[in-house]
Amino acid sequence: MDGLLTKLEIRHTSNVWYIIIAVVMSSLNHPEDIPCLYRHIATLSDDNMLLRLREGLFKSFPIAGYPKVINALQELHKAVPDSVKANLNAGMRAENTWEDVVLQRERGLALFETIYERHSQRVLDSMSATHPDLAQTAINHLYGPVMSDTRILSAHDTSLILVAGLMAQNLPSQLKGHWNGARHNGVAEETLEEVKRLVEQMCEYYGIEI
Repeated sequence: MDGLLTKLEIRHTSNVWYIIIAVVMSSLNHPEDIPCLYRHIATLSDDNMLLRLREGLFKSFPIAGYPKVINALQELHKAVPDSVKANLNAGMRAENTWEDVVLQRERGLALFETIYERHSQRVLDSMSATHPDLAQTAINHLYGPVMSDTRILSAHDTSLILVAGLMAQNLPSQLKGHWNGARHNGVAEETLEEVKRLVEQMCEYYGIEI
C-alpha cells in the first residue's frame, strides 16, 4: 500500500487525491488501510490535511453508508496521535435553534438544485414516489446539515467525494447525476477524469471491476 500511495500522490496532484483514496477505501470496506494513508499524509506539510480527510470521510456517508464511515473514522482516530487530536476542531454543525435548522434546509435545497438544475423537481418527485419520506430526508438530513456545509470542504470538493464513492460502488444511475452535478459546482471535466483514473487504480488494487 505504501508504494501505491507514493505513486498515486505523484500522478495526482490535486488537493483532494488523498480524500478520494480514503473514500474508496471506506466505500469498498477496507477501513484497515486508512491508518496507512494517514501515516503517508502525516509526512506532508499541509496542516489541514487531517481535518479535510476526516471531513471527507464523514461527508461520504450518504453514499458509502454510516457503518462503513464509522469504521473508517474509527481507524483514522486510532492512527492519529493524541497530541494531534487535541488540536482538531470540535463539532461544527449547530442545530440549537429552529432558525439554524431552517437555514440548513434552505442551504441543502440550494445545493440539490445546483446539482440537478432543471431536473431537481423531477428527481425529488421520483424519490417521493418510492417512499413518501425519501426526498424530505435527503434534503433535510443529508444535503442540509452535511453535504452543503462548506466550512472545511467546498461544494467543488464535496462533489468529487460523491463521484468517487458512487464510482467505486458501481452505481451508474446516481453517478450520472452527480458527475453532471460536479460540473455544475465548477469541477472541470479533466478533474473528473483524473478522479475517475484514481478510483479505477484503487479498485484495481482491491480486485474490484467497475
